[in-house]
Amino acid sequence: MRPLPQSVKDDKEAAVRLIDYFLRTTTARAMSTTLKTASLVLRDSPNVYDPENRISSATGFTYTYDADGNRVQKTNNNTNPATGTLYWHMSPGIVAESDISGALQSEYVFFDGERVARKDFPGSAISYYFSDHLIGVRLLSLGRRTSILEW
Repeated sequence: MRPLPQSVKDDKEAAVRLIDYFLRTTTARAMSTTLKTASLVLRDSPNVYDPENRISSATGFTYTYDADGNRVQKTNNNTNPATGTLYWHMSPGIVAESDISGALQSEYVFFDGERVARKDFPGSAISYYFSDHLIGVRLLSLGRRTSILEW
């Protein structure tokens, strides 16, 4: 990086104007690039959103929400008959997932408001969630202490 000219170093007001100009033009360029990229993604996206800005359909799938805004059903219209997932909510979040007929596929366990485990049916496979201090899941492991996802 080149040093500032002496005239700018002596004139604090000029330095502030220079920095302000740099930030505005750099931010404008970055925002312009980001907006162009976002518009390309949105223009090419087959997703449809409802007035609450929730996804309502995507290539072959439809999504249904309850009055509280929780997703309660995802339907796969690519199959005949249609298949899908029902989401069962309680105060901590999604506590179970079932197929359209109501047969459980997954059940979630919460502790102190955080998801800590998932049990899959049939077969009863158990996965454990490990969170970081920001309450974001950082590791998903199987009951045999094998890490299956880490990010």
